[in-house]
Amino acid sequence: MNVRSWPITDLLRTKMKSNKTVLNVLFSLMIILCPFMVVGQDIESKLLDGATIEYTYTDGGAVILTFYDRLLKFEWVAGPNAGAAGEDFTFRTHEISDDTFQVNWQMSEEKNFVTLTFNLESGMMYGSTIMGYGTDQEFLIFDEAVITRVEF
Repeated sequence: MNVRSWPITDLLRTKMKSNKTVLNVLFSLMIILCPFMVVGQDIESKLLDGATIEYTYTDGGAVILTFYDRLLKFEWVAGPNAGAAGEDFTFRTHEISDDTFQVNWQMSEEKNFVTLTFNLESGMMYGSTIMGYGTDQEFLIFDEAVITRVEF
């Protein structure tokens, strides 16, 4: 069996003589890479600014999600949760491909963490939400909805 060996793995195996050296190398890598990760996240948080996406679940529930000034707001406009809304949530987004975006945000007071994946080409939204995280009421929701409107 042919196993690929990565240069950093070889370096760690052959050159590291003590835990202190390993920590120094890892700290150096963090110092070098962290500024790039922060810049990347900062740029990516702008990807959907100005966009509005509406999607509808099979139970008839419909949500309008609006992105503005690196914040988002949502409003349930139909279905069992009609009237529920929230705003001014800081979000992060990642462009998976040309027409696919992943967005997440935290609702601290409610202890909810939401991750949505929008595939604009197929017209589908896929979601994962941890409801009541860190409480004895914590549960997980996986769902999907049809995207009914997109405005940029």
